[in-house]
Amino acid sequence: MKLNIEAIDLIGNSIDHNYSIELPPVCPVCVQGVYPQHLTSYYAKPRDSFLPVITSLFLCPVCENLFMGTYTVNHDYELNLRFVIPYPSKGKQFSEKVEALSPSFCKIYNESYRAEQQGLTEICGMGYRKALEFLVKDYAISSHPDDAEKIKTKFLGQCISDYIDSEKLKALAKASSWLGNDQTHYVRQNPEYDLKDMKSFISAAVAFIDMELEIASANALLNR
Repeated sequence: MKLNIEAIDLIGNSIDHNYSIELPPVCPVCVQGVYPQHLTSYYAKPRDSFLPVITSLFLCPVCENLFMGTYTVNHDYELNLRFVIPYPSKGKQFSEKVEALSPSFCKIYNESYRAEQQGLTEICGMGYRKALEFLVKDYAISSHPDDAEKIKTKFLGQCISDYIDSEKLKALAKASSWLGNDQTHYVRQNPEYDLKDMKSFISAAVAFIDMELEIASANALLNR
Protein backbone atom coordinates (compact mmCIF):
# COMPACT_ATOMS: atom_id res chain seq x y z
CA MET A 1 0.00 0.00 0.00
CA LYS A 2 1.40 3.39 -1.01
CA LEU A 3 0.82 6.79 0.52
CA ASN A 4 1.70 10.30 -0.68
CA ILE A 5 3.54 12.26 2.02
CA GLU A 6 5.46 15.48 2.55
CA ALA A 7 8.86 15.37 4.23
CA ILE A 8 10.31 18.09 6.48
CA ASP A 9 13.86 19.11 5.58
CA LEU A 10 15.76 18.87 8.88
CA ILE A 11 18.50 21.23 7.68
CA GLY A 12 16.42 23.89 5.96
CA ASN A 13 13.44 23.44 8.29
CA SER A 14 11.09 23.52 5.33
CA ILE A 15 8.76 21.19 3.46
CA ASP A 16 10.65 19.19 0.86
CA HIS A 17 9.35 17.31 -2.15
CA ASN A 18 6.19 15.23 -2.09
CA TYR A 19 6.99 11.53 -2.02
CA SER A 20 5.10 8.29 -2.46
CA ILE A 21 6.09 5.75 0.18
CA GLU A 22 5.34 2.06 0.50
CA LEU A 23 3.77 1.57 3.93
CA PRO A 24 5.44 -1.10 6.09
CA PRO A 25 3.06 -4.09 5.91
CA VAL A 26 4.05 -5.49 9.32
CA CYS A 27 4.47 -3.78 12.68
CA PRO A 28 7.95 -4.64 14.02
CA VAL A 29 6.72 -4.51 17.63
CA CYS A 30 3.71 -6.86 17.56
CA VAL A 31 4.62 -8.50 14.22
CA GLN A 32 1.05 -8.17 12.94
CA GLY A 33 0.04 -7.31 9.41
CA VAL A 34 -1.21 -3.73 9.63
CA TYR A 35 -2.18 -0.57 7.78
CA PRO A 36 -0.12 1.83 9.91
CA GLN A 37 -1.04 5.46 10.52
CA HIS A 38 1.56 7.84 9.08
CA LEU A 39 2.38 10.62 11.53
CA THR A 40 5.27 12.60 10.02
CA SER A 41 8.32 12.27 7.77
CA TYR A 42 11.74 13.90 7.73
CA TYR A 43 14.23 14.49 4.92
CA ALA A 44 18.00 14.42 5.32
CA LYS A 45 21.07 13.84 3.16
CA PRO A 46 23.81 12.10 5.13
CA ARG A 47 27.38 13.20 4.44
CA ASP A 48 28.46 9.64 3.69
CA SER A 49 25.70 9.01 1.12
CA PHE A 50 24.91 10.31 -2.35
CA LEU A 51 21.22 9.59 -1.88
CA PRO A 52 18.86 11.43 0.46
CA VAL A 53 17.03 9.52 3.18
CA ILE A 54 13.43 9.82 4.32
CA THR A 55 12.54 8.68 7.85
CA SER A 56 8.84 8.25 8.60
CA LEU A 57 7.11 7.81 11.95
CA PHE A 58 4.14 5.42 12.13
CA LEU A 59 1.56 4.36 14.69
CA CYS A 60 0.50 0.70 14.78
CA PRO A 61 -3.32 0.43 15.07
CA VAL A 62 -3.04 -3.00 16.72
CA CYS A 63 -0.53 -2.57 19.58
CA GLU A 64 -0.53 1.29 19.48
CA ASN A 65 3.27 1.44 19.52
CA LEU A 66 5.32 3.87 17.44
CA PHE A 67 7.87 2.68 14.93
CA MET A 68 9.98 4.21 12.16
CA GLY A 69 10.64 3.29 8.58
CA THR A 70 13.73 4.50 6.72
CA TYR A 71 13.63 4.97 2.94
CA THR A 72 16.28 5.80 0.36
CA VAL A 73 15.37 8.12 -2.50
CA ASN A 74 16.51 7.45 -6.05
CA HIS A 75 16.92 9.99 -8.85
CA ASP A 76 13.27 9.59 -9.90
CA TYR A 77 12.10 10.49 -6.38
CA GLU A 78 10.98 6.90 -5.85
CA LEU A 79 11.43 5.55 -2.32
CA ASN A 80 12.65 2.12 -1.31
CA LEU A 81 11.95 0.92 2.23
CA ARG A 82 15.31 -0.12 3.69
CA PHE A 83 14.47 -1.09 7.25
CA VAL A 84 12.16 -0.44 10.19
CA ILE A 85 13.04 0.38 13.79
CA PRO A 86 12.81 -1.21 16.29
CA TYR A 87 14.06 -4.42 14.75
CA PRO A 88 11.47 -7.14 15.37
CA SER A 89 12.09 -9.27 18.45
CA LYS A 90 9.56 -11.83 17.27
CA GLY A 91 9.23 -13.57 13.95
CA LYS A 92 6.29 -14.71 11.90
CA GLN A 93 4.04 -17.11 13.77
CA PHE A 94 3.20 -20.40 12.07
CA SER A 95 0.57 -22.92 13.08
CA GLU A 96 1.45 -25.80 15.40
CA LYS A 97 1.02 -28.24 12.52
CA VAL A 98 3.43 -26.36 10.25
CA GLU A 99 5.91 -26.02 13.15
CA ALA A 100 5.72 -29.77 13.71
CA LEU A 101 5.99 -30.58 10.00
CA SER A 102 9.04 -28.40 9.30
CA PRO A 103 10.66 -26.66 12.26
CA SER A 104 13.71 -25.88 10.10
CA PHE A 105 11.51 -23.99 7.63
CA CYS A 106 10.09 -21.84 10.44
CA LYS A 107 13.55 -21.12 11.86
CA ILE A 108 15.16 -20.25 8.51
CA TYR A 109 12.19 -18.15 7.41
CA ASN A 110 12.31 -16.04 10.56
CA GLU A 111 16.07 -15.56 10.35
CA SER A 112 15.53 -14.28 6.80
CA TYR A 113 12.66 -12.08 7.97
CA ARG A 114 14.84 -10.46 10.64
CA ALA A 115 17.59 -9.88 8.08
CA GLU A 116 15.06 -8.18 5.78
CA GLN A 117 13.81 -5.93 8.60
CA GLN A 118 17.38 -4.82 9.24
CA GLY A 119 17.78 -3.72 5.62
CA LEU A 120 19.79 -6.76 4.46
CA THR A 121 17.63 -7.09 1.37
CA GLU A 122 20.40 -8.47 -0.85
CA ILE A 123 20.80 -11.63 1.22
CA CYS A 124 17.41 -12.31 2.80
CA GLY A 125 15.99 -13.62 -0.49
CA MET A 126 18.49 -16.47 -0.46
CA GLY A 127 17.34 -17.32 3.05
CA TYR A 128 13.69 -17.42 1.99
CA ARG A 129 14.69 -19.70 -0.90
CA LYS A 130 16.40 -22.09 1.55
CA ALA A 131 13.35 -22.01 3.84
CA LEU A 132 11.13 -22.94 0.88
CA GLU A 133 13.25 -26.00 0.11
CA PHE A 134 12.91 -27.28 3.68
CA LEU A 135 9.15 -26.72 3.63
CA VAL A 136 8.62 -28.50 0.31
CA LYS A 137 10.88 -31.44 1.13
CA ASP A 138 9.49 -31.94 4.63
CA TYR A 139 5.96 -31.89 3.20
CA ALA A 140 6.95 -34.30 0.43
CA ILE A 141 8.57 -36.67 2.95
CA SER A 142 5.40 -36.61 5.08
CA SER A 143 3.39 -37.66 2.02
CA HIS A 144 5.96 -40.14 0.63
CA PRO A 145 7.89 -41.46 3.65
CA ASP A 146 9.29 -44.44 1.75
CA ASP A 147 11.15 -42.05 -0.59
CA ALA A 148 12.58 -39.85 2.16
CA GLU A 149 16.23 -40.38 1.23
CA LYS A 150 15.54 -39.72 -2.47
CA ILE A 151 13.62 -36.53 -1.64
CA LYS A 152 16.43 -35.18 0.55
CA THR A 153 18.98 -35.31 -2.29
CA LYS A 154 16.81 -34.20 -5.23
CA PHE A 155 16.97 -30.72 -6.68
CA LEU A 156 14.04 -28.64 -5.46
CA GLY A 157 12.43 -28.31 -8.90
CA GLN A 158 12.55 -32.07 -9.44
CA CYS A 159 11.17 -32.67 -5.98
CA ILE A 160 8.23 -30.37 -6.71
CA SER A 161 7.50 -32.12 -10.01
CA ASP A 162 7.80 -35.65 -8.63
CA TYR A 163 6.37 -35.45 -5.13
CA ILE A 164 3.85 -32.58 -4.91
CA ASP A 165 0.52 -34.05 -5.97
CA SER A 166 -1.70 -30.96 -5.87
CA GLU A 167 -1.44 -28.83 -9.01
CA LYS A 168 -2.28 -25.70 -7.02
CA LEU A 169 0.47 -26.29 -4.48
CA LYS A 170 2.83 -27.31 -7.28
CA ALA A 171 2.24 -23.95 -9.02
CA LEU A 172 2.88 -21.97 -5.83
CA ALA A 173 6.02 -23.95 -4.97
CA LYS A 174 7.41 -23.77 -8.49
CA ALA A 175 6.78 -20.01 -8.79
CA SER A 176 8.40 -19.46 -5.39
CA SER A 177 11.44 -21.52 -6.39
CA TRP A 178 11.87 -19.61 -9.66
CA LEU A 179 11.86 -16.28 -7.85
CA GLY A 180 14.09 -17.76 -5.15
CA ASN A 181 16.63 -18.75 -7.78
CA ASP A 182 16.54 -15.19 -9.10
CA GLN A 183 17.62 -14.05 -5.63
CA THR A 184 20.84 -16.08 -5.96
CA HIS A 185 21.86 -15.29 -9.55
CA TYR A 186 23.63 -12.36 -11.20
CA VAL A 187 20.96 -12.02 -13.92
CA ARG A 188 17.32 -12.41 -12.96
CA GLN A 189 15.12 -14.45 -15.27
CA ASN A 190 11.94 -12.79 -13.95
CA PRO A 191 12.85 -9.13 -13.33
CA GLU A 192 9.21 -8.03 -13.23
CA TYR A 193 8.76 -9.97 -9.98
CA ASP A 194 10.50 -9.14 -6.72
CA LEU A 195 11.03 -10.35 -3.17
CA LYS A 196 7.53 -9.32 -2.14
CA ASP A 197 6.03 -11.58 -4.82
CA MET A 198 8.21 -14.47 -3.71
CA LYS A 199 7.11 -14.07 -0.09
CA SER A 200 3.45 -13.90 -1.16
CA PHE A 201 3.78 -17.19 -3.04
CA ILE A 202 5.52 -18.83 -0.07
CA SER A 203 2.83 -17.57 2.32
CA ALA A 204 0.13 -19.00 0.06
CA ALA A 205 1.99 -22.33 -0.10
CA VAL A 206 2.22 -22.40 3.70
CA ALA A 207 -1.53 -21.69 3.98
CA PHE A 208 -2.29 -24.47 1.49
CA ILE A 209 -0.11 -26.99 3.35
CA ASP A 210 -1.68 -25.93 6.64
CA MET A 211 -5.13 -26.56 5.16
CA GLU A 212 -4.04 -29.99 3.88
CA LEU A 213 -2.77 -30.92 7.34
CA GLU A 214 -6.06 -29.84 8.92
CA ILE A 215 -8.02 -31.87 6.35
CA ALA A 216 -5.89 -34.92 7.19
CA SER A 217 -6.73 -34.44 10.88
CA ALA A 218 -10.42 -34.13 10.07
CA ASN A 219 -10.35 -37.29 7.94
CA ALA A 220 -8.56 -39.16 10.71
CA LEU A 221 -11.42 -38.23 13.05
CA LEU A 222 -14.11 -39.25 10.55
CA ASN A 223 -12.44 -42.57 9.83
CA ARG A 224 -12.11 -43.62 13.48
